[in-house]
Amino acid sequence: MLRSLRPLITLWVVSAALPAVGASGFAGEFLAVGAGARGLALGNAYVATARDATAGYWNPAGLSGAVREVHLMHAERYAGLVDQDFVAATFDAPYTDGAAISLLRLGVEDIAFTTLPNPAAPLGPDNRPLVSS
Repeated sequence: MLRSLRPLITLWVVSAALPAVGASGFAGEFLAVGAGARGLALGNAYVATARDATAGYWNPAGLSGAVREVHLMHAERYAGLVDQDFVAATFDAPYTDGAAISLLRLGVEDIAFTTLPNPAAPLGPDNRPLVSS
């Protein structure tokens, strides 16, 4: 009986996990934006051909053929609301074919800091952040 239920259980587990594939949480959003003009121009289909400083982001195995270089990128999305900065450098390292250091920043500037009237109380109709503009 268990053998006949195996395909049904497999289908149920896979279908239960599918909503998580399209979910976009803010914690890992930097992994979905991409890096480098060439990789972004190719629609993020750059994993197999990355041989420059952006290989540290796209595919670290591509560092074996990379030469020393520095890569700088700044982009703005949504009419300047979201800033994306990327810095990468490749270099020779002992006992490796190549190494890279990468820094990717994805941020939103000028977010208003608001406080609750009573921080010890839970959020509710009488305890909401006050914002004026």
